[in-house]
Amino acid sequence: MKVESKLWKQLKQNTEKKVFWTRIESWSLPGVPDLHGIMESKPFWIELKVHKLKKINSLLLSPHQKLWQIRYTKEKGKVWNLVEHPSSSTLYLFLPPHPEFLGKSERMKKKEPLSKVYHKTENGTELSNPVWQSAQPYDWEDLLEFLKKSL
Repeated sequence: MKVESKLWKQLKQNTEKKVFWTRIESWSLPGVPDLHGIMESKPFWIELKVHKLKKINSLLLSPHQKLWQIRYTKEKGKVWNLVEHPSSSTLYLFLPPHPEFLGKSERMKKKEPLSKVYHKTENGTELSNPVWQSAQPYDWEDLLEFLKKSL
């Protein structure tokens, strides 16, 4: 069983009463996130990742994943990257890459660490940081509340 499958089962089991989920077999659709969800009539996408290194500083998104997420968010769609980090027993939620980098062809071609995907801020650009996190046991209700407020 793929490691993301275990995370998917936990997510589904703990949220399916409030979210209608569809799991996408994205091997046939490069870049499309793993999950499509609808909560209170609002659609969103989630890319699942399980990060096995000591620190979360090298989580990779493929060029197809970055491009899809950037284009989707440019059209005001909602997408996040849900990352389980077993060595710290923590679950993180990251924003997608910022749309201003759509034209940066060299950055798009490389598999860059998610932490090196920059986001526009009031002070220019900064490295991506998780927008939500939870230690085990994961607070699925709090995750749903965060997503609900963000939709």
